[in-house]
Amino acid sequence: MKWTLSLTFTIILFLLYVRYLESKSLFFPSNKILVTPKEIGLPFEDVYFKTHDGLILNGWFIKSSSMSPTLLFVHGNAGNI
Repeated sequence: MKWTLSLTFTIILFLLYVRYLESKSLFFPSNKILVTPKEIGLPFEDVYFKTHDGLILNGWFIKSSSMSPTLLFVHGNAGNI
């Protein structure tokens, strides 16, 4: 009986800790851009994309100096461009 009660208490504490970490782990991106491609010698152009749900996304277009293909790099949700 003691073992079951201890295990239940430990599981409840663990779940409460996970809920606490969940709220602290949310990502809140900054709207400040610290470095641009220009600062490392790359000319770039700001481009904007409008999604189907009306959200406007911003990106940088860096033209290649050769005839190589264009690469679209998507940085994901864990940082600012």
